[in-house]
Amino acid sequence: MKKIFLIFSIIFSYSNLCAQLPNCPDTVVYYLNSPFIYKYNPALPISATNPSTYIPCNGVGLTLCNNLNAVGPSPTFYTQIGGIYNWWNGSTWINTGFNSGNGSAVNPGGGGCYIFNFVGTTGDVYRYDGTANGTLLTTIAGFATGGPYDLAADINGDFYVLKTNTPQSLQMYDFGGNPLFAYTMTGMPNAIAGAGFAVMGYNVFVLNSFGFYKGIVSGSVVNFTLIAPPAAFPGASDMGNCPSINTGIYNYVFTNNGPLGCGTNTVNVSAIGWAATTTYSWSGPGILGSTTSSTAVVFAPGTYSCAVTTPGACTSILTTSVGMCTGIMKEAILAEKELIFQPNPSNGEFTIMAKNDLNLKIINELGQTVFTFELNSNNNRQQIISDLANGIYFISDAQSGKLFKEKIVVVK
Repeated sequence: MKKIFLIFSIIFSYSNLCAQLPNCPDTVVYYLNSPFIYKYNPALPISATNPSTYIPCNGVGLTLCNNLNAVGPSPTFYTQIGGIYNWWNGSTWINTGFNSGNGSAVNPGGGGCYIFNFVGTTGDVYRYDGTANGTLLTTIAGFATGGPYDLAADINGDFYVLKTNTPQSLQMYDFGGNPLFAYTMTGMPNAIAGAGFAVMGYNVFVLNSFGFYKGIVSGSVVNFTLIAPPAAFPGASDMGNCPSINTGIYNYVFTNNGPLGCGTNTVNVSAIGWAATTTYSWSGPGILGSTTSSTAVVFAPGTYSCAVTTPGACTSILTTSVGMCTGIMKEAILAEKELIFQPNPSNGEFTIMAKNDLNLKIINELGQTVFTFELNSNNNRQQIISDLANGIYFISDAQSGKLFKEKIVVVK
């Protein structure tokens, strides 16, 4: 089983030109016009900012797919520089050391666990999995007369081969190179030059010498309409988009409703896969209940990972960080409560905070005092408690005997 690593962080973002990544899932199309990749939103009119320059790229061919080579940003861009696959880490291109398997295979399409690459003059399709040079997968008949032609892929690992001159064709294959489906195209002129295509849910986008076309899939037919002139995309050579399937759902929706302690004692982290047969395996410092469902309930700060396995024996490791409530948010909670605990439940180590000076006792379920401490200006009215055994604990005022309503839960 091959592992692909996807890293997400709720506290990290890229803000400048040389540190941008695809914001998947999205509905934009990226295209290559060396020395840059451009971003185009087909739902918006052509303007001074649409398309817009996105990141530098001096490569040949463009695709977006899961990161096949490293623990790093994923999905990300791939291109070929000097015949070698390179991936974008957010600030620079990283050389993989592997080629497509054929110097003429310069039409990449990434999906599932692979990048497929097409030699349009022969119909040869090469497959790359991140571990070695690409290898010949299959040969598709009907390309002796040339193109325009291109290849795109979806997150299932299925790939699509497009030909827009007579006889036109749009064919779908599985990741093993077996034919699955042939579409009929309407509204697509017999173009003499092309700059790629993208498959996005039920939409197919094609850029050729006549302009930018949007096709809508209806059964076995793709009905194309011209939506932008070719002059809007000067020099475009290839296209790509975030991995998608035929329902338009991105493969992993990874969410995190942290931080802890800001009105909640637990945080949900979710990794929702696209297939009913998707399986999950969570790990991290504090998980309550199941570790094999799509959502994990966590009670301790730290890093949480989920191994998400989808059809095709493809496992992705998604990682996120859960932090603690701080600053203005913490003060807002304290304004409403006399005490707050972070986290609660905990694994035996937590922090108690108060808005006023207090002398406190921690009492176990037998009524025994297990810890006494003072919160005041010397310790910023907060105290770290550690090494408590499993169980439920209560807090009381050491001077008045008042019992606070909050309970402490320790689960190891």
